[in-house]
Amino acid sequence: MPISDPSLPLQKIFVVALKAAVVELDGRVYDEVPAGAKYPYVTIGNTQILSEKTECLEGAEVYQTIDVWTQSAGRVEAKRIGAAVISALDDAALSDGTLTINSCNLEDAQYLDDPDGITKHGVLTFHILTD
Repeated sequence: MPISDPSLPLQKIFVVALKAAVVELDGRVYDEVPAGAKYPYVTIGNTQILSEKTECLEGAEVYQTIDVWTQSAGRVEAKRIGAAVISALDDAALSDGTLTINSCNLEDAQYLDDPDGITKHGVLTFHILTD
């Protein structure tokens, strides 16, 4: 049976890949950040799904953001972690056996200062095509 909403299996694939690749996070990859979480960490951000149904194929075009959070001085740590996230996901062969990912490419990366004046925030958007 085809997966019409690939966001949950895709999230699981991303979490596994990020926990394995971004070792300095010590597993701190979250959907929802627990109270008192230690910085730095990564969160699974917003997801947009565009249906790609055709006569013989049920796929999707997905835009997935991955957010990097740090409170170190400057943006160096956020950019270093962002680079590790990009290395783990951009053009990677990702699979869990149930979802076919045809491509996963970095669409956009932004590094921002949060309004609290302390937190640095990286927003990485990936464009994914699935079957």
